[in-house]
Amino acid sequence: MKKSTKIIFLAVAIVMVLAASVALMAGCQKNKVIMIWGPGNHETVYLDAINQFREENPDMFKGYDFAYGGSGDSGAYSAMVTSVENGAAIYTFANDQTANLANLKALAEITDENLEWSKANNDAAAVESTKLGNAYVAYPLQPDNGYFMYINADAFDDDPDIWDANIENADGTKGNLKAGYTFRDLYAALDKNTSPSLGKDDKGNDITWKERGKVMWPMGDSWYFSGVFFSVGGDYEVTYDEDGKQTNARCWFSCEENASDWRKADFTVGDDAFQCAKNTFTNPDGSVNKHFFFPSDYNQDIENHIDVNQTAWKEAPFAAAMCGTWEAAAIKEAWGDNYRVTVLPTLESDDGERFQMKNFRGYKNLGINPQCNYIMDAPVEERLGRLNDLHMLAQYLCSKSVSLARHESTGAGPANILALNDESVLTDAAFQALLDQYELKCNYPSNYADKSKANTPIGNGLGYRVQDSVPANYWTPIETFGKLIWAEYSENKLVKLASTALIHQQLFNLQTEIQKTRQ
Repeated sequence: MKKSTKIIFLAVAIVMVLAASVALMAGCQKNKVIMIWGPGNHETVYLDAINQFREENPDMFKGYDFAYGGSGDSGAYSAMVTSVENGAAIYTFANDQTANLANLKALAEITDENLEWSKANNDAAAVESTKLGNAYVAYPLQPDNGYFMYINADAFDDDPDIWDANIENADGTKGNLKAGYTFRDLYAALDKNTSPSLGKDDKGNDITWKERGKVMWPMGDSWYFSGVFFSVGGDYEVTYDEDGKQTNARCWFSCEENASDWRKADFTVGDDAFQCAKNTFTNPDGSVNKHFFFPSDYNQDIENHIDVNQTAWKEAPFAAAMCGTWEAAAIKEAWGDNYRVTVLPTLESDDGERFQMKNFRGYKNLGINPQCNYIMDAPVEERLGRLNDLHMLAQYLCSKSVSLARHESTGAGPANILALNDESVLTDAAFQALLDQYELKCNYPSNYADKSKANTPIGNGLGYRVQDSVPANYWTPIETFGKLIWAEYSENKLVKLASTALIHQQLFNLQTEIQKTRQ
């Protein structure tokens, strides 16, 4: 799940406004309200589906109306923690929030015939993402919470060294980047493109990709930056007690876990991560490459640069941008026939080792709140029946028809098996690029420093690390470290990263901060 403090605060604010609105409406209408939470741009899809379900099941939810709140996905836990009883009856959430939501007792367990339905109708890996301990506590919704690379073909057409004109993409377009490309390959290709294909500036001068083309990846964002650590062998582990409370957090993003003296520890993983991150935006001499675009506010910056009609587009046109499926429609509209998507780049260490970049693979699932008003309003003997009503509605919202409607409207990739095999999904280039990323083979390079690991799998050996529940103090230390690297190199003033010893100290601090929740 992409992390954003502003998103979380906004989600809580939305819930408070909605709660106040619902309370006001309660005095003016007879029916009570059942809340549904999801992303803001999914509202029409969900409410249309619910209306259809009610037409087919007229005996359910009598005396209730449905309302929608945009607190789903990233904001679900922050909204639910304010009041489970006043929270949504059905809501979407990112799977790394599972343990926290379970601690609130805001997730009904999926058992018996409901679990059979879930396993029979959904992708197996997505079903497993709904598991906490030995229990399944949600329905799988989307297996697409990951990232890949968007490519503007026009920016790279002039470089046969990086371009493969014979590749056929999922949507039938021709041409894409060759396998194994790096960030520095992208920069070199842009320097070859001097054709005035971007029009003219206000002074009548030709605008070229060589002059202004930009490559963007959000290295200051902890969700994206995590992928660098996973790519070189870093990992974490969290354990919970039977109540779902975190009891232990382990991390090895810099050195061996139990190092008592960081000055004598083995920093192979940390060194590789630092060097690979630095080399995504620098030249071999350490200077920042002019084609790299640092997104100080990731969501706002990419939004401002995908619209060809905005001034910002000509000032810093994106040749490549790392993101997920949620930007596919806007980027495709902006780039037209030049729209391409591909897997993440290969990362480079200072020693010439190459690591295929992994992403942080998350899932979006659909939970049922057993403490919601629809259930708790009923006498005790009727509550199980009302819980079953919500199960039936949740399954409908995960069905093929609704999954395809969600995909058509927002680009959301489906977990539903029938929807996954629909022609519209199979020809969705963005979603298929994400699936290609997941299937990549990721091994330690043949020239790896530890010869015993050379050519062996890194982690699961594939192009992702599953985004299960993270340590409680996970996101901020990574963001801080990523922004430190950018700040010192972009200002050409190395202070905290001026020597190997100082770099190791920063890496050790990062790892220590992540493990602070250990008990």
